[in-house]
Amino acid sequence: MGCRYADRHGGTTSRGFNYGSDGAVMAILEDSYWPAGSITSALTIGGTWSKAAQSITTGGDEDYDITSIGLCLKPTAAGCGTVHVELYAADGDGFPTGAILSSGTVAEDDINVQTIPAPPAETVIAMGSYTINKNTAYVIVMYPDEIGGGPPAHGISMCGVNSNAYGYGHPSVYVTASSSWLSKPTYEAAFKVYGNPVSEGDPPNKPTTPSPADGATGQRLNLASFSWSAG
Repeated sequence: MGCRYADRHGGTTSRGFNYGSDGAVMAILEDSYWPAGSITSALTIGGTWSKAAQSITTGGDEDYDITSIGLCLKPTAAGCGTVHVELYAADGDGFPTGAILSSGTVAEDDINVQTIPAPPAETVIAMGSYTINKNTAYVIVMYPDEIGGGPPAHGISMCGVNSNAYGYGHPSVYVTASSSWLSKPTYEAAFKVYGNPVSEGDPPNKPTTPSPADGATGQRLNLASFSWSAG
C-alpha cells in the first residue's frame, strides 16, 4: 500500500492514524494533502461564496471504506453554526456532481480553530459509510449553517496554502449569484481522508480459548485422558 502515501500525500508523506477517545486506532489515513509548514491562506465562505470544495484523486493501491475527513477550518468572528461536509463524485472539471455519497457535520464549538499563519490545526469530521474506489476523482464540499449578514458576516474558511503542490485536484467555490462553481487553481486546501481498507476484511470473531466444546473455535478437540500415581 506504500505508493499512495508517496504520491498522494503532498507535504507529509507518512501513513497516519485517526485515534478514538480511548486511544484505539479508529481508521487509517488513506489520502491527503497536508502542508509540512504553515497554513497561509483561506477560502472564506460567507458572502459571494456559499460553499467551498476540494477535488481529490485517490491512490491506486486499494478501495477503502471512508470513516472521517480532516480539514483546517476557521470560523469568522460572527460564527458559523454547524458545519456540513459532503463527498461527491467529480465531473470532468473537478466540480461535484450527482448525489451525496457520504456526509458528516461538526458543531462550531468542536472546531479546532485554525490560525493564519500557523501549522495545520485539524478538525476531524465523522462521515457516513461509503466505499471509496482507488484511482477515482471525488470532491469534498464544506459549508456552514450560518452564512452572510453582518457586518461582520457569518461564515467559515477552508484553509490551506497559495500553491497547487497537491497536483491531483483543486479547490473551487460555489458562487451564490450565478449558482455555479468557480475553480481556484492557485490555491490548495489541506485535507485528510481516513478509512479502513476493504481488502482487510472483517476481524475474526471466534474465541481463542476452546471452551466449552468443539464448536466454540471450530477446532475438534481429541484429548486422551491420563493419570499418574505417586512414586
